[in-house]
Amino acid sequence: MDVPEDILELITSYLSGELNEEGIRRLVNWLNESADNKKLFLEYKKAWELQASIMEPAIKPEEEWENFRRKNLSAFMKNEVKEKRTNSRFGQSYWRIAASLALIFISALAAIYLFRNQEVEILQTQAIKEIFTLPDGSIITLAPNSKAIYDGSYGKKERKIMVTGWAYIKVEKNENLPFRALAGNLEILVSGTSFYIQSSATSQDALVVLESGKVKAYRKGNPSDAIELKPGQAASYISSKDIFTITHPEPNYAAWNTLRFYFNNTSLEEVVTLIERAYSIKVKLSSPDIGTCRLTATFDNQSPEAILQVIASALHLKLEGGNTEFVLKGMPCQSNK
Repeated sequence: MDVPEDILELITSYLSGELNEEGIRRLVNWLNESADNKKLFLEYKKAWELQASIMEPAIKPEEEWENFRRKNLSAFMKNEVKEKRTNSRFGQSYWRIAASLALIFISALAAIYLFRNQEVEILQTQAIKEIFTLPDGSIITLAPNSKAIYDGSYGKKERKIMVTGWAYIKVEKNENLPFRALAGNLEILVSGTSFYIQSSATSQDALVVLESGKVKAYRKGNPSDAIELKPGQAASYISSKDIFTITHPEPNYAAWNTLRFYFNNTSLEEVVTLIERAYSIKVKLSSPDIGTCRLTATFDNQSPEAILQVIASALHLKLEGGNTEFVLKGMPCQSNK
């Protein structure tokens, strides 16, 4: 069922808490036109809340509809129509909200595709990585600010999971229950293996890197174009170009998990980004020019302060700060390029 653009704006504004009284009145009128409209509204609301990781009991349409009515009772009782917004404001607001909607619903709709209407379990991290054991004994390590979703049937009839962010998964072998993972527009089918998987919350881009065993990777819903990876290989999907290909992973793809870093004439800007991501710290450069400095070094499970001290010494910089916030100061590294 296609949703008119103006109604789509109203729904999105309401869910984001930006809808004014006149907008609520218009939304209520549209909802009252048919049961299908109410059902569609609840589906959008469920997708919105799923993306925001708001775990609530399964939605009951009658209760949700009554909650909406109570929350917006005044809109049901008033008949006066206030002055409409200008077309120019509508246009600007619509495209702003439509863009936000597209980003917000990418992973939410993917979750609905994968799990249909079943209740789901969400594993989520914030500032640090965490290790979780799935119901079948498989182990998943989530990078900071990442999440994984699976439903109540996991390990019973099938094993399927959706990942946003970075995850390292060691799959418990079970040939009778193949393991299926979804990341962006990429699906991965395995039986027992270990691999890294990554996807963005704001696009369909995705990456899988095989560590051991075998995996088959393919575009979502298209197993006929599956490619089989060997250990050390990666498969990536680039949504902007609709390209799905086998590639070799960059050397520090697993650094957030292993705390091993391999820098070979790497810019300081990139080095700092990788260290920040792995240790959930902030490293500020006193000047953008410092970011062009180049570093060749290897670090293995060292503290962030120890790593930064070595970097400062190697590039003739000064390190300040401590704990979770650091600053590198100095002159541009012309001689180190």
